[in-house]
Amino acid sequence: MENDIIRGETIANAQDEVNARAARMPEGEVILRLALHILGLPRALPCVTVCLDRHHVMSNGVNIFSPTDFLSNEGWVQTEQHGKHPWFGSYTKSGHKIIVSPNSHGGDIVATVGRTRVRAECKKGNLQRTKGNPENKLIHEAIGQLMTIEEFDPDDVLLVAVPRSDASRSKFKWQIRPLMQRIGIHLVLVGSRPFKPKCPP
Repeated sequence: MENDIIRGETIANAQDEVNARAARMPEGEVILRLALHILGLPRALPCVTVCLDRHHVMSNGVNIFSPTDFLSNEGWVQTEQHGKHPWFGSYTKSGHKIIVSPNSHGGDIVATVGRTRVRAECKKGNLQRTKGNPENKLIHEAIGQLMTIEEFDPDDVLLVAVPRSDASRSKFKWQIRPLMQRIGIHLVLVGSRPFKPKCPP
């Protein structure tokens, strides 16, 4: 089952290349794009939970990402609102459901494919190569967050997701490092594509 989730270079291998005109992909967008991809997998259960707290949306009082607008543009409808922020709640499309919550105890994304639970920690990032190696710090942070999640089962698949770029591709080799393999942490690179739900068999 793990091979059904992790394919080739990236879990989003079928995605188009990222939009080169944009300088960065915010963390909230990485979370939602990966969640949409997982929902499109043939054996995925139709409900995914994502954590999108205030820091994913606002920075120093400035709006950096709107989950509601992003999902609306993808054809999702907010059917329930709960919590202190207006983007918290449930969104539906074509029999699929995304629950947006502030709870990050189990990861930024919690989903199920077949009988396998998937947990992902996501980070923002540049879409084009820049000076220095900012990807190193972000990926290290995400690995550390995975190591401290409060809810875990030994059969869970653990993912670290960052925007796809030439720089992040160069980090893909980290997956074969001994401890990464022993723990079972996979690096996935997130691009951009429309959500196309799979019809159940």
